Amino acid sequence: MRLFRYAITAWLALLALAAPASADFSHLAFSDGFNGTTASIARKWNVADYCNFGPGPPSGASQACFTDDGQHATESDGLLSLRATYQPECGADRSFTCWLSAQLSSKTTVTPPLKLVARVSVAPGVGMWSGGAWMGNGCMEVDSLEQLGRTAIGNTQSVHRWGCTGSHTSVSKFADVGVPLADGFHTYAAKVYANRVNYMIDGKRTNTIRDSEIGGVGSWRMLRPMTFKTSLNVGTCWGWAGCPDDTDTQTEYVDWYRVYTP
Repeated sequence: MRLFRYAITAWLALLALAAPASADFSHLAFSDGFNGTTASIARKWNVADYCNFGPGPPSGASQACFTDDGQHATESDGLLSLRATYQPECGADRSFTCWLSAQLSSKTTVTPPLKLVARVSVAPGVGMWSGGAWMGNGCMEVDSLEQLGRTAIGNTQSVHRWGCTGSHTSVSKFADVGVPLADGFHTYAAKVYANRVNYMIDGKRTNTIRDSEIGGVGSWRMLRPMTFKTSLNVGTCWGWAGCPDDTDTQTEYVDWYRVYTP
């Protein structure tokens, strides 16, 4: 009996040693506190400049565009401001209306397991689509913050597989926090492991998405270098985020952005 107890104790100890799946993410691998000026953004981030993300617009419909004009992604007073503005004349020939907004992609990549956490105040209003904290590796995308202004008290948390091992597959789960998220800053986090992603808002677990939900181990290409992103998208009248109900400028604020590894 004593030998049996010793064997059980030793086995439990080995399990504890072999459990970095619940690792303490203590190494800071990438961070930005946005304590510089707008010119500082280019040190750590690439700024997108393109139109028509998502489905193409119907004829005559307003388009959604990211811009690197230095006015829609700005840094000052310890905050990154991502602005969305309505433009009545867009394109080289000024032939269409659009919403201009911003998306930043990190120049640093980090390979999971990792923890992404950011402190963000989302943009209010129908049509606003705040993506303050997400990541991708060309095959997989992990969205820890994908907040639609039309669902003010909740946040969609997702894993997307972008066809690198088959057709596009997505799993999205909703986190209802019970308060309007645009009323202030909240922390949004995702812990990415070999077989799952755990999501948190303000330090509380909200959802888990496992490899079995996205097609199994062979389809879960998560342990590849990740690029980290922060963005403010704008919905359009044919898209998921909904049609903006006015043309007022809206802003998403990012206080800080951090990525940890074990």
